[in-house]
Amino acid sequence: MYFLVIMTPQEIKKKVLKYKWEFWLERPFAAFYLSLFIGGNARKSMQKIGVDVEHRASLFDSGCWWQSDEVYKLAAKEIAALVPGGLSVKKVSESCEKYREDKRAEIQILLTQNLPPLEKFKRVVSILQLVTSYIWLAHDFEYYYTPILKKELKKYFKGDIDLIIGDLSFPEKKNSHNYLEDELRAGRPTKELVEEYGWIKVRDGFSDPFTEAELEELRAKFLTEQPTKVKKIKVPKLLEPLIKEVRELVYFRTLRTDVFYELMFLARPIVAAVGELYGLAFKDLRNYSVYDLLSGKLIQCPEKVTCAYYKNETAFFNKSILPKRKISNKTIEGKIAYKGRAVGRAKIVKNVEDLPKVNTGDILVTHMTSPNYLSAMQKAAAFVTDEGGITCHAAIVAREMKKPCIIGTKYATKVFRDGDLIEVDANKGVVKIIPDATIGTSK
Repeated sequence: MYFLVIMTPQEIKKKVLKYKWEFWLERPFAAFYLSLFIGGNARKSMQKIGVDVEHRASLFDSGCWWQSDEVYKLAAKEIAALVPGGLSVKKVSESCEKYREDKRAEIQILLTQNLPPLEKFKRVVSILQLVTSYIWLAHDFEYYYTPILKKELKKYFKGDIDLIIGDLSFPEKKNSHNYLEDELRAGRPTKELVEEYGWIKVRDGFSDPFTEAELEELRAKFLTEQPTKVKKIKVPKLLEPLIKEVRELVYFRTLRTDVFYELMFLARPIVAAVGELYGLAFKDLRNYSVYDLLSGKLIQCPEKVTCAYYKNETAFFNKSILPKRKISNKTIEGKIAYKGRAVGRAKIVKNVEDLPKVNTGDILVTHMTSPNYLSAMQKAAAFVTDEGGITCHAAIVAREMKKPCIIGTKYATKVFRDGDLIEVDANKGVVKIIPDATIGTSK
């Protein structure tokens, strides 16, 4: 057990477990990444990015983030008090964009300076930790805006409000992957694109970036397909300010993780130098807290370490602190992101290394998609995700590609196995294993 706290680990555990926790996101994060989140949810860190809000507690357990409705309600209440005074998603996302530019430049300078490795690393840790405040804040904003959006849209629209939200909230700004696609279509050399966008493939901080061959494969796919068009819905004039904020929020949600992953990737030489200092391979560093690496008191954490955060206090545990839960259903339910029906072989994708196993007509079953999943999504007949709301990446792409999609199932990647023949009924929001039958899709 490792901790950097004033309270004891058991006291932190007690504080955190007073809230009710539900499964949220499965992520391949280990001690290195988790320790970068220390303090990012605390008020004093949020204040540094200009928002006086606190995400009181968080929990990473058994390879998954867990969420508490009670914690979100407290944060949303604070956001509600600040919005009349001028707090907006637009202001926060613009702040995040500026932070990205400033810290890109700062890391580039750090790379050239003749300073001790740990001195450079300390600065990198500080830079990355503040990005996590933006990460937490995006979730708090979403919790605040979703009920407001549903309430207001019901005054103007009939039918499936979740699907209407999805169509209305498509972001107006492009993210990094959109720019990469534009560059590939325009014929820019892949050698240049690897240097600028290779980091997009890296979601755990330590895996490999895009290669030139992979980008050429993506280019070939993009050039044989027409860019998808997003369904346009006329926005009632009185709703325009709200819809602009929500569209900015969808953009911001991708932006803040892009900033985190890109800055971490830029700082790799500095992180690798710390590994050399301790005789550790770069990829082995993922199981060490950044604080251990800074102090020189190295404790290797297990692959699935548990990390509990309460305000500005954190504790690491070598095993789960949550009660065990059994999952035995062969039929699961979720939210409909795009209607339709598909039958195909399940392919469970938990990281980018799993993407090549998705073949044409398969059902992509994953925690959540991201821009680097597009090649597999183009092949798949339908998408099923553990996570996500109606404005998540999988939902947006499903509407673009017009493919059946069910999101927020929580346990799809645990219930199904590679090769299971499954039916995705996105007219009812149900996914189930079926006997071998004709494979195909229909509306």
